[in-house]
Amino acid sequence: AGENYASLIDRLVARLGYGSVVHIKPQANWQPEAAQQTMLAELTMPAASVAAAGWLAPTQSATAPPRPIRLLAHPHPIDVVALLPDHPPAQFIWQRRTHKIIKASGPERIAPPWWTAPAGSKSRDYFRVQDHHGACFWLYRDGLPERGETAAWFLHGFFA
Repeated sequence: AGENYASLIDRLVARLGYGSVVHIKPQANWQPEAAQQTMLAELTMPAASVAAAGWLAPTQSATAPPRPIRLLAHPHPIDVVALLPDHPPAQFIWQRRTHKIIKASGPERIAPPWWTAPAGSKSRDYFRVQDHHGACFWLYRDGLPERGETAAWFLHGFFA
């Protein structure tokens, strides 16, 4: 498997050009947008070390919550209507389009580690939602209403 992967990387680099082929390396970070690092495949994937390094092994366990297929580099602020402050959104507006939510799961709370968190860091409650057109989004509320924090909502990714 390692030789096939290295051969594929070589062919892609030859066709697309140096610096065009990357792979994702997991990072230990509580923020989803910083939990991975993009690395040039041709620099970090020598053929002899592909299998030994375990690059092809899945990084999520079977019990880990699903992550979006596309994660935005920077979360986009959105306007949200929720029935109660701590409930999932009933609808949201993004890029001047209203998305009525027909299905929501969550929250999945992601919080900064208390021992390293900068002052003012807030926990995030993530929701996986589906709108009336069938599109699936990953939204989060920054700040917890039950703690008296002012909450802001963001779109962070898209599911297939």
